[in-house]
Amino acid sequence: MSEPLKFVEADGLRLAYVEEGPPQAPVVLLLHGWASSLRMWRSTQSALSSTFHTFALDLPGHGASSKPSWEWYTMAAFSGSVREVCRRLGLSDVCLVGHSMGGTIAIELAAVNEPAVGGLVLVNPLVSGQFTQMVRPIGENWMRPVVGVTRRVWPVAARLLTRPPGVVRARLPDHVVRNQEDLGQTTADSALGSIRAVLAWDVRDRLESVHAPTLVVLGDSDRTVPPKEGMIAGDRIRGARVVRLPAGHHPPDETPEAFQAALAAFLGPIYSPRM
Repeated sequence: MSEPLKFVEADGLRLAYVEEGPPQAPVVLLLHGWASSLRMWRSTQSALSSTFHTFALDLPGHGASSKPSWEWYTMAAFSGSVREVCRRLGLSDVCLVGHSMGGTIAIELAAVNEPAVGGLVLVNPLVSGQFTQMVRPIGENWMRPVVGVTRRVWPVAARLLTRPPGVVRARLPDHVVRNQEDLGQTTADSALGSIRAVLAWDVRDRLESVHAPTLVVLGDSDRTVPPKEGMIAGDRIRGARVVRLPAGHHPPDETPEAFQAALAAFLGPIYSPRM
C-alpha cells in the first residue's frame, strides 16, 4: 500500500488509517476482523481507489492503533470508536465493508444508521454469538487470570509470529504470513479482549433495522466462521444479496478478482448516479 499511515484521535485512542482515492468520490470504509489489520484490504483498496474515496482503519487493539487493556473491548466500544472516527473525519453516506468481526461492527453501525450508511458489505460476518461453545466460559473471572498469564508469554510468541523461519515463510501464502504478523502486533489484552467481545455478541435482533443496500459475501469453505452465520444476515436484512465464493475465511485474499468483481457489481448501481 503506497499511501502513508495517518492517525485520528477517537475516544482517547490514537487510531491508524490509510486513505486513498478522490476526495469528492463516494466513501468506502473498510473494517478488518479479529487480530488482523488494515493491511488485509491492500488489494481491495487499490482496486477501488480510482472511483471511490476509501478508508481502511486499524481497529483499537490492532495494527498501529492504540491497544487498551482487555476490559475496554466490547462491541459497543468498537462501534463507538468507528462512529467517532467517521465524525472526526467528516465521513457520511458511507459504504461499510466489514470482514468477520468487522462485519459485526458494521451491522451495529448500519442498524442505527450512524454514521449515515449508504451501503453495507459483510464478508463472512459473525452474527449470532452462538456458533461456537467457546463463549460459554468467557467471563471476567476467566479472563483476568488468563490475560495475566498470557501477558508474560506474549512477547516471545509475538516475535515468533512476526519473524517465522525463512523456510516456513516461503511455504505459506502471503496472506497467511501477513495474518501471523498482524496477530503478533496485538497484545494479550487486545487479542483476548476482542475475541471475547465478538464471540459473545449477538446482532440478530439488529438485522431487521438495517435498511441500507446490503451484500453478504461468503467463503464456501470457511472453517473459521461457518457460512450459515452470514446466511442469517442474508435472510433477515431486507433485500440483501448473497454471493458465495470458492474461498475460506479470507475471500479478499483467496479469490481477489472474484471478490472485487462482486464488490464492484454491488457498488456501481448504488453510487453511479453520484459518480
